[in-house]
Amino acid sequence: MLAVALAPVSCATQTTDLPSSQPDTSSTAKQTFAAPVGGPPQQGRGTTNPVRWDPCVEVPDSTVSEIGFAPETRERSDAINYDYAFIGCKFWRREEVRGQALQTGGLFIKSANISLQQIRDREDEEEFTANGRAGVLFRDRAAASCTVALPGPDGVVHIMVGSFPELTDWDACDHIGEIVGAVETLIPN
Repeated sequence: MLAVALAPVSCATQTTDLPSSQPDTSSTAKQTFAAPVGGPPQQGRGTTNPVRWDPCVEVPDSTVSEIGFAPETRERSDAINYDYAFIGCKFWRREEVRGQALQTGGLFIKSANISLQQIRDREDEEEFTANGRAGVLFRDRAAASCTVALPGPDGVVHIMVGSFPELTDWDACDHIGEIVGAVETLIPN
């Protein structure tokens, strides 16, 4: 479920170096971002397969802009448990609504060290393919969101898109294909 949260926005530029213990899975080791993000939190003690692919440093501002979200809203969105982790970022879509610039949608991209089969076992999903990579799509109509899980380098990559129908006629699920297609090109095998 998406929740509207107002957060201070920084227009500072940050260059991030990937830690030497983390493999460089991007085409360049440095990215420049419109909004700074810190490193991921420490993963749980029971983690035997740590998440190494971090969307917060692997998804460039240009991709975020191309799919309709504001790169300056980049913010860390992680969930750490004892033996698994979701490492990721969130971004907001902004539109003018009744004379005000408001957040009308959200994009959450997370890399996790769980398997696609674990997701299939828990969710009511449909098959989904992006650029030849087979995954699953699940919809949450009450939250006006769609999530795609694709195989990723550490297990799966979750890409969730939601919209606020009370503020916009932009429907997240209508755009899930183009959004996932753009992000998929950045995910290593």
